[in-house]
Formats: sequence, C-alpha cells, structure tokens
Amino acid sequence: MIEFLLGEASRIPAKKYFLAIVFISFVICVGVASCARSGGMTAIFSVFKTPTLLALIPALAFNLSEVEVPAFLSCMSGLLGQAMIPAMLITLGV
Repeated sequence: MIEFLLGEASRIPAKKYFLAIVFISFVICVGVASCARSGGMTAIFSVFKTPTLLALIPALAFNLSEVEVPAFLSCMSGLLGQAMIPAMLITLGV
C-alpha cells in the first residue's frame, strides 16, 4: 500500500520503519512487561518465546538458502495477505 501511494522509492524507508516498530513492540515491550510481572531471566526468555521471533529463525533459513517457493504456497500466502486488511477493518467495525 505504501508503494502504491508513495512510489517505489518509499519501500526502503517503510521497511526500516516496520523493523523499528517490530523491534519495539516485540522485544522491548514484551521484555518490560515480563520484567514487571516476573523479573529476571524469565523476562529474557519470554522475549524469545514471542511468535514473531520464533518464526524469524526458519524464515531466515528459508530466505538465505534461496529455495524457490512453490507456486501454490506463494498464491495462498498472497491471497491471505490481501484478505487481512478487509478482515481487520470488519473486526474493528469500520
């Protein structure tokens, strides 16, 4: 959507912004919340148990191995990604 609105040059700043938001929300916020609740090493381990960071390891391995994504999987994930915005808007009641 960002690329459609602002052009292809906006892709890199959008990725940097997305990575910063993901880092803040999934690492810092989870760590602070866990530290306030249980403290210590439990807070550190709870950061690494978030689904986004768990999915990061196989995603990086798959991406770095340069394996060709099967067409059915690419189509299926593309359709699911396109359906998320309308589903989110309906959920929010917009």
